[in-house]
Parts: sequence; structure tokens; C-alpha cells
Amino acid sequence: MGIGRPPRDNSRAALADILHRFQSRIQFFRNAMPRFNIDSKLQPGRAGLVLLASLTTQAAVAGPRTVNGCRLEPHTSCPGANLAGANLAGVNLRSANLNGANLRGANLTGTNLPDAKLGGAILVKSVLANTNLGGARLTGANLQSAVISGAQLKDAKLQNANLKFAAISGVNLHGANLDAAILKQATISGSKLDRARMSAANLQYAQISGSSFYLAKADNADFYGATIQGCVLDSADFKYTDLTRVSISSSSAKALKLRGFRQGTAPPPPIEVNK
Repeated sequence: MGIGRPPRDNSRAALADILHRFQSRIQFFRNAMPRFNIDSKLQPGRAGLVLLASLTTQAAVAGPRTVNGCRLEPHTSCPGANLAGANLAGVNLRSANLNGANLRGANLTGTNLPDAKLGGAILVKSVLANTNLGGARLTGANLQSAVISGAQLKDAKLQNANLKFAAISGVNLHGANLDAAILKQATISGSKLDRARMSAANLQYAQISGSSFYLAKADNADFYGATIQGCVLDSADFKYTDLTRVSISSSSAKALKLRGFRQGTAPPPPIEVNK
């Protein structure tokens, strides 16, 4: 059976999606090759090209995957979509509109979401491993108990986001806006928060280690009972913060701004149970 020509598609986004899907599934292609009936007399490399062309054609014909009416492609618009528990690993959703979407428990491993709109989205207990959310808008999003590792969140907008109990490790939050975000009892390790904005953020009882807050602005933040170990706090702005019962050890704090910080001025906030 001959290989038909892929349908013409002038959309760069569609082409980028096909390429992204191919790259994330390259091992699948390699494993699948023996199952295809390809002429053994083809010159070295030709079999792989034939298989790739065939699968690319199939992908183009089939189009992007759809989950509960939401087309999984760059620039898609699915505000309020129900994607709870969906496996979106490796999907290209660049600049997608997912405001208010339900992504509770979703697998977003390796998902491409730069500049996406996720305002008010529900990402409770979702997995964001190596997820690209650079410049994404997550204002008011609920990421409680989310597992965020190796993710790209540079310049992301996380004002008023709920990150309570979140496990944040190896994440790039350089320049991110976390003003008034809730990070109570969150675990932050090996992450970069240089030049991040954290004004009035809630970090009560947070466990913070091996992370950098160079030039971060955390004025009026609440660090009650937090543990800060092995961190870089150089030139950070901690003015008027609550540092009651905060433990800081093995950390660099050159030129740290502490004017007007509070200590022991309020009753202990309750320690919550992660359900």
C-alpha cells in the first residue's frame, strides 16, 4: 500500500504539534518498527524514513486529540474544560486558554504550556514534572498538593494561587509573581526564585532548602514557623515580614533587607493536615 501525501496544512501550530508529539514518542517509533512490513532491501535509514512519513501522515490526518470536547493543540480555547485525571503528558498546549479548567489529578509530565492561560484552574494533586509553564498565567489557580518538579515557571503569574502542601523541587521560578500566594506547609527544594515577587505571600511552616531568593521581594510575607536551610537570601527584601519561630541555617543573607520585620506578635497559626 503506497504512502499518501499528507493533507496540506498551512498552520505552523499544527506542524509544531506534530513534531512535538513525534519527539516525545521517538522511543515508541523505534519499538514499533519491527511490527511494520517494510521491504528489507531498502537502503539503511530508508525504513525509518518510510515509517516516520507514514506515522506523521496518520497524525496529520487524525488531527489533535480531543478530551471532553477540548482539542489538545497549541492556542486551543477550552475555558472551564473538564480534564480531571487526564493524561496530558508531552502534549503541546502552547498559549492555550484553560482558564477555570478542571485539571485535578492530571498528568502534565513534559507538557508544553508556555504563555498558557490557567487563571482559576484546578490543579489539585496534579503532576507537573518537567512541565513548561514559562510566562503562564495561573492567577488564582488551585495547585494544592501538586507535585511540581523540574518545571519551568520563569515569569509565571501566580498571584493569589493556592500552593498549600505543594512539593516543589528543582523548579525555575525566576521573576515569577507569587504575590499573596498561599504556600503554607509547602516543601520547596533546589528551586530558583531569584527576583520573584512574593509580597504578602503565606509561607507558614514551609520547608525551604537549597533554594535561591536573590533579589526576591517578599515584603509583608508570613514565614511563621518556616524552616530555611542552605538557601541564598542575598539582597532579598524581607521588610515587614513575619519571621516568628523561623529557623534559618547554613544560608547566605548578604544585604538582606529586614526593616520592620515582625517576630512573636501573633498567636500561632494552626498546622493543617494534608488530605
